Amino acid sequence: MKIAVISESMTNNLAGLGDAYQLCLLQAGEAIPEVELGVYDACLGTDNIDLPRSVPWIAVNEKNIYQIPRFFQAGFSGVMGCEYSPEQMKNCIEAVKNGDYYIDSDFMQIIAMRQIKKMLVPFSELTSREFDVFCLLAEGCTVAEIADELGLTSKTIFNAQTRIKNKLGLANIKQMKQFAIKNGLLK
Repeated sequence: MKIAVISESMTNNLAGLGDAYQLCLLQAGEAIPEVELGVYDACLGTDNIDLPRSVPWIAVNEKNIYQIPRFFQAGFSGVMGCEYSPEQMKNCIEAVKNGDYYIDSDFMQIIAMRQIKKMLVPFSELTSREFDVFCLLAEGCTVAEIADELGLTSKTIFNAQTRIKNKLGLANIKQMKQFAIKNGLLK
């Protein structure tokens, strides 16, 4: 199987795959030869991704679970985190090659836990967007960072922050962080 790999510096992460697959290492912007699958380094960003849709694509080295939807919206079929074994990468490649979607198990665990915790009191009062904003605020992200992460305006994030404070009876970000720790969302 011939795989295009678009990256600036992730060749070390692909060690062990050369035996099973024919890798075609490319830089961003280079012409993509005829391949059966593509691997894209998420460190290159999600802005203006313009990859051929004739083959399935996998994003690797993603650090932020909030970026995952952007890759799937851009037509990707798989997303891997930064740390993975050649065996995990092979599993991802095989799943995507067979027409399935693939999300790194670490991401799936975080997503599942947030979905479960979101249903628990007191978080059941929050909408999905408000819960995401709450989590990011509690983690210490700024309003501008959250707006960028979620693809929203700063005004929308400020409005969500106000609704969150009212619904949970919290006065500030410090109380949000303490509330998140108390309710098992942060350590």
